[in-house]
Amino acid sequence: MPNRIEWIQHKGKSILKLDYSGLSEEEYCQTVDKVREILLTQPKNSILSVVTISHGNITDGILRKARFHRLRTKDHLKAVAAVGLSGILKIIVEIIYRDVYFAKTYDEALNWLVKQ
Repeated sequence: MPNRIEWIQHKGKSILKLDYSGLSEEEYCQTVDKVREILLTQPKNSILSVVTISHGNITDGILRKARFHRLRTKDHLKAVAAVGLSGILKIIVEIIYRDVYFAKTYDEALNWLVKQ
């Protein structure tokens, strides 16, 4: 299994890289719990994050977990850029995470984040 959560550097900025691609509901929930633990240890309004979400099935459990996660962690996030979203998945993320920047490419997402 690839590393789903890692800190990366881009143009001198630390960015939390999250990969939710192709996860089952159980894997998604486990990964989100780990992410929440990391976010809550960081100062408020400090985290830049790039999120990759694709090839996933949206279930009621995933939606509940995403909303719960957002409510608990939003104060710690400075900016979030998402890559790999289209169709209904993009619409759902727009509803839950209203302030996400949707990038067409990973590089576009990183370059946008470092300007925030």
